[in-house]
Amino acid sequence: MSEGGVIPAPQAFNPPTKQPKSPRKTGQGSGHHSARSSPPHAQCGTLEQEQVYRCTDPNTPTHLRRHTQLQHRIHRIQPYSLDSLTMPPSAPNAVPIERIEPLMPDTPMSINAINYGADPTGAKDSTAAIQRAVDDVAARGGGSVELPRGIYRVSYPFIDIKHRVEIFGYGSSTVVIAHSDRAIPTTANGHTEYTGVFHVGSYTTPVYGNYNANKPMRMGVRNLHIRTNAANTPISSYPLDAHTAPLNNVAGVIFHTHLTGDQLNEPDIVPVIAGVEVWDTAIGVAVLGLDDQGMKIDDVTIRRTLNQGLLLGKPAGHPRRPNEGQNSGAADNKLRGVDVAEANLSGGSYAGIEVYAAQAKFENCSSNSNHRTSNKDALYEPATRHAGAGWIVQGERNMFIGCTARSNAGHGWIVEWAHNIFIGCEAEGSSWAGTVSGAARADEAANWYIGRNARGTRMVAPVSYNPPEKPASLYGFYIENKIYDLRITEGTAKDDRIGDGNMLGRRVYITGAIGANVVIEVEELRHSTSPAGQLTKEAYNVMRG
Repeated sequence: MSEGGVIPAPQAFNPPTKQPKSPRKTGQGSGHHSARSSPPHAQCGTLEQEQVYRCTDPNTPTHLRRHTQLQHRIHRIQPYSLDSLTMPPSAPNAVPIERIEPLMPDTPMSINAINYGADPTGAKDSTAAIQRAVDDVAARGGGSVELPRGIYRVSYPFIDIKHRVEIFGYGSSTVVIAHSDRAIPTTANGHTEYTGVFHVGSYTTPVYGNYNANKPMRMGVRNLHIRTNAANTPISSYPLDAHTAPLNNVAGVIFHTHLTGDQLNEPDIVPVIAGVEVWDTAIGVAVLGLDDQGMKIDDVTIRRTLNQGLLLGKPAGHPRRPNEGQNSGAADNKLRGVDVAEANLSGGSYAGIEVYAAQAKFENCSSNSNHRTSNKDALYEPATRHAGAGWIVQGERNMFIGCTARSNAGHGWIVEWAHNIFIGCEAEGSSWAGTVSGAARADEAANWYIGRNARGTRMVAPVSYNPPEKPASLYGFYIENKIYDLRITEGTAKDDRIGDGNMLGRRVYITGAIGANVVIEVEELRHSTSPAGQLTKEAYNVMRG
């Protein structure tokens, strides 16, 4: 063991083998008991001289772990043989002094980062130790890297996720804090750069898979809390229960992958981001690569970002889009329970959730309380109208089910591209008084902004609502002229501030003449430029329209 009790990273990995059995001790007034004389399901003992008791089932694996108490009740780990354990001087069913959860020993596909020198007290930088664990697992064909409960200090270049490696923690009790004490790149080839605390590639640069190599794929991050420490405050005084100043040029997670070749046994990268919470970054989560597809993003919470909360696909102007046929990437993904709040703290033109990808499916996702400083005119200009918005959708053939935009300083939803489907989605209280500042004011934004290029859009039971408490949106549904092939059915537009007037003249606002095949049904409002077609009955009851 090295100084300070940190176990150095092993040079070579060998799974633990069963140790020779030690002679059994008999109780001669010493307080020790034979293993055979103990109750069948209560083999208990002390670990050396440490007053930590454990009771185990006889089927417990031979290799246990010794837990020594550290700061914040964090434990360092060493393998122990069951036969080396001795009984406490108390009764066989003695209650442990403190709760100890058994951890499996390292195997070729499961590595505990503490065994590689990661410091769960946050006193020392754990970047290199965690990276060694990731690299070791990847070298053995993939598996998991465990970050036990604790605080882990990391710094640039942060953690590079490798092929078939998943990093997991224990929810809010595993906290990874990104520091800025090492220089973080701000540009790359003349473009603004962002790196991820956990990343495959960077914002500007993908990780390429070798031709027909199927690498990298099936990587992921699960069940941990990502924080930042822009001021490099000592961990002893770091406010775990409060936000800190966001750290620029850093995202919580970035996936940017590009496979090459035509003989891939899996057409998608299928990464995973689940149970992750991100606070105080420039971007919360960014998925950008042409092959970052087939992934699951579940139960992700993002709070207080300088720019976007969630970025799915490369936006217009991204340096790689001209080289990739203007393909945004990140298609064919499924997202559930993503919750974004307080994005665009930089005062730029960013929405909480920005969707440039195609064929994604969102379920029960929300984007709330995003900020705006720009004036009303900026809300109706193409380059700046997504400032402080809940959502901007600039991809095609996406589906949104039960998703919401509430109390945003900009528009609730901006729908700009074609053939997207919205089922039971809501926009509430846009241009909210509590999220506007600077030149921005309440009563300026729309709950739903539908651009003229959003042909083929289908909206079933969309809701626009303004609560009574504060000034909020100016329009319910704001629709640009010349749009065609739009269907809004069973829509609702309510404003509890106005009473019976109920946004009269502003529930549905269209900037000019619209095209063919448009149907709008909002409350009692009915408008159609779609002539009614009739089904005709042919032979064998086949109906044709």
